[in-house]
Amino acid sequence: MPYVPDAKPTSWVTHPREGSYSDPRYGRFEISREMLLAMVRNFDAGVAGTDIFLDVNHQPGDGAAAKICKLAVGPVWPRRGQGPRLPPSLR
Repeated sequence: MPYVPDAKPTSWVTHPREGSYSDPRYGRFEISREMLLAMVRNFDAGVAGTDIFLDVNHQPGDGAAAKICKLAVGPVWPRRGQGPRLPPSLR
């Protein structure tokens, strides 16, 4: 996992999930486990060639809300305080 200074908070977010979705911009689409695993492989290989950030309000000019440091495919984890903690290997 990339280095993140202790002063910066980190968290795990479950997104996206396998399934069938519909969006007014893209229409109907599927996200499969194979697609998610390919995303992880590409991320780990640095295919994008740059750090990946989440834009505020999907507007790059508004700044970054978060930096994506790690991708993983695994079980769906409950929200904080609603179940078991992530295993040490995924923290």
